[in-house]
Amino acid sequence: MSDHAETLQAEAREIVEWLFAQVKVYRRHAPALTEDIKRFEDAAALIDSFRAGLAVVPPHRALHMELVRWVRPTADLPDGDVVVMVVVNGVVTRGVLEPSGWHEAGGMRFMAPVQFWAYYPTGPQMHDALTEEAAA
Repeated sequence: MSDHAETLQAEAREIVEWLFAQVKVYRRHAPALTEDIKRFEDAAALIDSFRAGLAVVPPHRALHMELVRWVRPTADLPDGDVVVMVVVNGVVTRGVLEPSGWHEAGGMRFMAPVQFWAYYPTGPQMHDALTEEAAA
């Protein structure tokens, strides 16, 4: 790796660390600013992904990128009765948080704790892409 690339990697690492430090400050002093906290986390994760070698190429007009935010159940919980993606024993599956606890989307209670959860992405909006293409 060239000296310039190493310098950029170091700067990116510093920015990521600073962003995560801001998350801690906001959580401690302004926990109600959840959107700001999420934006700091998203920015840190995106920069760290690029630093690790993620390359973004221009997507086709019909494709849209979405960020999936994995959340620890100890940090936040989804709205009740909403099917979400969950990680149980390292496996991604469907789950729902009910008053009695986490259950599989089919109704059975998970035998192991939910490690992370995330709302499902909305998916590509084909009608929007086709409308944009027709207008171009």
